[in-house]
Amino acid sequence: MVRLNLLPPKEKEALRLAQIPRGIWAWTAALALALTFFLVFLAAVYFSAAGELKSTQENYRLIQESSQGKDLKSQQDLIKNFNSQLVQIASLQENHRYYSRALIEILNLMPSGIRLENLTVNEKNQVTLSGFASSREKIIVFKDALEKSAKFTNMENPLSNLLKQTNINFYFKFDLTSQILKNK
Repeated sequence: MVRLNLLPPKEKEALRLAQIPRGIWAWTAALALALTFFLVFLAAVYFSAAGELKSTQENYRLIQESSQGKDLKSQQDLIKNFNSQLVQIASLQENHRYYSRALIEILNLMPSGIRLENLTVNEKNQVTLSGFASSREKIIVFKDALEKSAKFTNMENPLSNLLKQTNINFYFKFDLTSQILKNK
């Protein structure tokens, strides 16, 4: 089949220019139709999701109001309470002071002939120590050993410890260093 175009070039150009607005209208109409379908699809998705959300919220509210929901709430409260108690226990264990190490160190430094009668440690790690010594020399040896130890500081030795020659009730006051009280 043979196609012949017998229109003059000016007419061909006028025909082509007349078809341009029709093409623009066709593309605009197609784009508007596609946009309309897209908006209808988005609206359907939105309303569907909103319905699901409302249904889920209603189910959640019903569960919370039911006895099962109340049990769940009480279980959550018990778990929170238990977790806070575990944190407190962990803190106590971390800050635990090992006073037995201080007592062992004091006993290792104490010469024979000395008897401890009272040992008190306050919350500031200050030790008050009292006892009985058979002689003044034993007290001096014990005092020197405590002062030389790096685990005890701020030694207080009253003069009353040195007034008598024998059978002396003595008294010392000193601080414990933190290294002796910590877990190695």
